[in-house]
Amino acid sequence: AYLSPKYKAKEMYDAVSGATLSAGGTALSVDAALAKSENDKRTNSKIDSIEIVENKDALIERNFYTHKIELLSNKADSLDLSDLQVKLIYKDKKEEIVSYKDFAKHGLEIKGEDGKVISDKMNFTDEVKNKKVLNATITHKDSKRSVDLAIKFGLYSKDYIKKMEYS
Repeated sequence: AYLSPKYKAKEMYDAVSGATLSAGGTALSVDAALAKSENDKRTNSKIDSIEIVENKDALIERNFYTHKIELLSNKADSLDLSDLQVKLIYKDKKEEIVSYKDFAKHGLEIKGEDGKVISDKMNFTDEVKNKKVLNATITHKDSKRSVDLAIKFGLYSKDYIKKMEYS
């Protein structure tokens, strides 16, 4: 039903009776893949995917349960994106690490679920910080490739003691 008007594919989904949600999810995935493919052909994009580089020292790590990358931010401070890095993976399998300070040069941006751009040293309202998690997406504008990021607010610090010596 979802692809019917756009791709004349009604008969394909009529056969999946009772699976509206599955068909809807499949249709959205197919539509997104077709849009990326069409965009790649038009822009000659070489980007295959984007990954966030984990760095536990910088409080950027994968959540054990959700498997989503989280950036842990101290709710008393402004947002610190200085240690954030993404890995651009090209179709020829080459990889490039891009630091946050170079995001604009590489056509990368971070937006929240509301579509507003998120930037370094940004201050959020207490209402946002009290939600504990702000879901965001890092997108490569030319290729339309993206990766999800959860910004988690709490009492976090990069100044943990890692080693102690006694004399």
